[in-house]
Formats: sequence, C-alpha cells, structure tokens
Amino acid sequence: MGVHGLTSYVEGNRGLFQDIRFRDSRLVIDGCSLFFRLYLNHGLDQVHGGDYDAFGTLLSTFISALEACNIQPYVVLDGGVCVCLCNRICGSRIDLVSNLRSPINKIHYKKLSTLRQRLQSKIREAESLSRGRHGSVLPLLTRHVFIQVLSQRGVPLVQCPAEADWEIACLANQWDCPVLTNDSDFYIFDLPGGYIPFGSSNGPVLRFPSKSLHPSQALHEPSLTWFSGGSSRSPEGACGLLLPCPLPEWLCWAAGSGRWPPWCWDVLELRRVLLIPQVENSRLPSSHCSATAIRQALYGILLANQEQGERREGERGWGEGNRVQGQGGQETQRCECVWREYDRHDLNLRKSQVEPRTPRTRLHLETLCQAPVSVRLEVLYDVLGVKESSLSPLPPHLRLALGVTGFWRREARPFPSLPQVQALLLGMVHGEMARNTHPGQNQNTAAERNLWMKLRLRPGDRRGFDVGVAHSLSQWQACLWSVLSLNQLLCLPLPEPDTAWLFSGSLVHGLVGRLRGGCSPESVLAAAPLSGHIYRSLLAALENCTLNTLPSSSGRRKRGNGRRGRGRGRGRGGGEGGAPSSQEINNRFALLMTEEDEE
Repeated sequence: MGVHGLTSYVEGNRGLFQDIRFRDSRLVIDGCSLFFRLYLNHGLDQVHGGDYDAFGTLLSTFISALEACNIQPYVVLDGGVCVCLCNRICGSRIDLVSNLRSPINKIHYKKLSTLRQRLQSKIREAESLSRGRHGSVLPLLTRHVFIQVLSQRGVPLVQCPAEADWEIACLANQWDCPVLTNDSDFYIFDLPGGYIPFGSSNGPVLRFPSKSLHPSQALHEPSLTWFSGGSSRSPEGACGLLLPCPLPEWLCWAAGSGRWPPWCWDVLELRRVLLIPQVENSRLPSSHCSATAIRQALYGILLANQEQGERREGERGWGEGNRVQGQGGQETQRCECVWREYDRHDLNLRKSQVEPRTPRTRLHLETLCQAPVSVRLEVLYDVLGVKESSLSPLPPHLRLALGVTGFWRREARPFPSLPQVQALLLGMVHGEMARNTHPGQNQNTAAERNLWMKLRLRPGDRRGFDVGVAHSLSQWQACLWSVLSLNQLLCLPLPEPDTAWLFSGSLVHGLVGRLRGGCSPESVLAAAPLSGHIYRSLLAALENCTLNTLPSSSGRRKRGNGRRGRGRGRGRGGGEGGAPSSQEINNRFALLMTEEDEE
C-alpha cells in the first residue's frame, strides 16, 4: 500500500541512487503499478471513458523496448483484498466474524478502510472530471486490456490472490534481478538487484535501508514455481496454500494466469465487491446498476458451488439464517445469502445488498469446465437475454460485444439514443479495421484508417463534452466489465473480444457529435466501403438479437406493436436493402480475418 512520505524522502536524497546501463537480464514488474503509470502519466483519455487502443499501443511499445535491450519481463499482479499480508505469512485463514479483535483482522479492516477511502476519493475525482475540472480516474477496462496485450506478446504473468509485494520481492531475490514498480514499500526490501522506481532516471536504489526485512526470511516462493522455465505451468505455484478458500484446480489456473478477475476473490471469500467509479452523471444512479442482473447471475453460480458442501453457522457474509429440519429430524442452520456491493450513491460510497440469482441451467464450479460448450453458452445468452441465432453470423470474437450491447440497450437508464448506439457500433468497426493490418490486406483499408483519425476528439478537448453520453457509455462499459467476468467463470464459451480495439472513448464521443449534427452513418462511411459493409452487418445482428424487446432504430419508444413493427424493417438493414444474410455477413468479415482468427 506504500509508505507515506518515504518516496519524497528518498527523492530528496539522490545519493541513494546510482546510474547503470540495464540490459541482458530478467526484470520483475509490479503489474498494477505499470498499467496505472503507463495510462495516467501519458496523457491518455480519462474523461470520455478511455482510449484503450492508444493504451494497448503504448504498452506494446514498452514491451518492444525491453526486448530491444534483451530484458525478459515477468509481471506479477495484485489480486483481491480478502487475504491480508499477515494472513499469508502465518498461513492461517482469517475468520472475520468470530475473531474481530485479533491483530490480523485489525490489519485487514484497516486495509479495507483505506481502499474505501480511495474509492471515495475517486468518486470525487470522477465528478470533477465530468465538470471539466482536474482529476485522475483509471478507465474501467484498463486492467483487462493490460492482461490481454501481455498475453498476445507472450509476456509471463501471474496474478496473486492478494497483494503481490511479497511474491515480487521473493522473485527478485531468487533471480538476483531488479524490481520495476512505483510502490514505496520496495524501498525497505533488501533486494540484491535493486529497485527501479518509475520515472527514475538514475537507475535502481543501493537496498535502502541496510537492515531491512529480507523477503526469503518470511515467505516461500509461489510465483517462482509458476514462472518455472519462463512459462505458466502449475496453478499450485501461484495459488496453492495461498487460496482464500478451496477452489477447483481449473479455477486456480484461471485465477493465477489472470483469466479470472481479482474482485471475484472477494466474492467467494467475503461476499463483497468494491465497484470501480467512472466518469458519469453523479446525479443519476451509478452506471454499475445497469449490470446488476449480470453480477447476480455470477453470484448465483458461485452460490450453487457453496450449496454443495456444508454451510457453517455464522459463515461470513451470510445473514442470521433460519432453523430448518435436516435429515434425520435434526435441526440445522440455513443461511440467507446476500452479497454486499460498495458503489457510488450520489457522491458517496455506499454499501447495498444484492441477492444472487441462480441461472435456470444449474452449473457447479467443480465440474463446470467439463460442461458442454453449448450448455455454458446457453447460460451466457440467457443472462444477456439475446438470441444465439442472430449473433452466429458474426465472427466469434465480436459476438460477446454485440450481446452486451443488446443487453445494454434494454437495461440502461436513460435508454441509449440512436446516435449513441450507432456511434458505439462505428467504434467497433474502427477497431476491426485497425487490428487487422497484416500484409496483403485490401488496399482501401489504409485510406479508411485515415478517415477514423479525423473523427476522433483531440486529447484534452472537452468542448461539447456531454455528461449524459458519458453516463450512457459508462453503463455499456459496466455491462461489458461484468460480462467479461461471467464469461471467464463459464470457461470462455465465447472468445473474448480484443478489448483494446473494441472501444475508444474519444472516437465514440466524436461520432455521437457528428451523428447528432445531422450526419448519417452512411455519409460518415461514404469513402470507406468495407467499413460500411461491416457496420451494416453489426447493426443487423444487434437489431435481430434484441428484436423481441426493443423498438425500431428510429430511437422513439412508442406504444403499440403495429407502430413498432413498421419502423423495424428500416432499422434492421441499417440502410437500403434490409438485413443482410448470414452468408453476406460472413463474407464481409472474411476480408479482415487474420490467420489467427481463422484458426
């Protein structure tokens, strides 16, 4: 969590640093510090919901710079907050109900209090940004983009159940290599290879102070096993005895490799989730409210796992419970289960209770990974309330994004306007054009990519910023954030979208302004025929998958099935000629398929 005032003290004593030429070595990287630093210190958009494409490009450039110096990075990420430092050192499990007076639990609650204070501060900063003032808020999907890009570039990564400081220090100690981070805790570790603070031009620190705690004295080497041979081989290495609660091996693997979000640790252990603030309209309910049904389904799947075993009386996070007759006439405790979500209410962080909802198709964690893909896919589509047949013509990597968009159109409040929906789809089209730059691509795509650059708002340009649009798009991000977690829990029945190219806030906001000003998507894409084909395919799929629950794309919500039916024909085609066939949609996207996509 950092040592207050230590960074200022060290930076004021430059003699503690030394100059080096660092290359041909391993480097242990504090992943959370890296993505925070890269995003927030390079002028990337925060006001419009984030420019994930720019962040992905920046991160890839950073990795390339390490490769040029023959530096092998190993990234270690923090996990949930449910296991504190003292718990992991002593190897015991915290009982947050029966032993509130213990030193371990006092430290845990102090940590929770600190996290809540930080979230409250971010709520205020998000409000400040929405009013054109200063603030600093990390866009919601930044961590997910970070993990995806590292995976694509083949960078070894491990996600710890809780804070990663000890694992990072242990790795650096065993490998005799430096640590790259921005956490002042590392000033007090005795690291043989030194500590490289972000932004330091003077090289790593001379192990300050001399009699600091040596990590090998208090910790085993979990991450070292995980990184054995430079690859992720064993889930026990990153999890094992550190697990906050018993989990199936496949889920250990997913958690350790970053394919299971850290907030799910807290869901399992504490029935508690801290929802990340976004730049939105603070006078409206939090944007996370639009995705409550998705999270309830996720909680329901986890609850079904808990119901397989015995429920201990007084299980933390459970209600007082009722006495019921068990087998043999014995009276047992049946607990009412609720999850606690910390989220924005006006300008304050408030706690609310959310009941889990078990999907109609029951799945259990122990055997979930063995369930047929069709069953897991049915659960996912059922939660989203969309039709599989309407999304099947699309490339697999876009189906989840379109399903989320259909859910968002139905659940968001206020309802998204037609220009917002169109701009969001156009942003996806831009991503499809940008991510497919392999040799031999259609010659028209270079000119089309230049078109998108002209539509993007400039960095720092807040003229015409519409907080209503920002709130609506924040709801879409909240829905996607929750669905990505649910899809991961279901063992990826749908491939994850390439999130870095799925949404660019400055582009989508710029497109909304153009469309509101009288431009149509067809006129915007007049000089980009391939982009126009893809846009119409996405719009047709979206209209088809939400046909039974949404009015026409005229944007007016009228009563009466007859009036809604008349407007629906125009909207389905996105232009002239009506909705394209499945074969036509497949042919259009085939032009952009890379070899990896085809595989």
